[in-house]
Amino acid sequence: MVRLVILLALILAALWLWRRLRRSAGQPPRDSQPMVRCAHCAAFVPQQRAIAFQQQWYCCPEHLPQDRS
Repeated sequence: MVRLVILLALILAALWLWRRLRRSAGQPPRDSQPMVRCAHCAAFVPQQRAIAFQQQWYCCPEHLPQDRS
């Protein structure tokens, strides 16, 4: 019975170690970017791609207000 418990513990430890190594060997995590919501359609876009106009964010030029004065 003790051998069975030790064998089970070794198998679980090996599985844990294998999953941990596999996760760290994968692709490096991508840098996250701040996301903003389009004031017109409520779609989320990266802040770098969004258009700022009158303290609002827009996802494309078509969604900018027509009265841009």
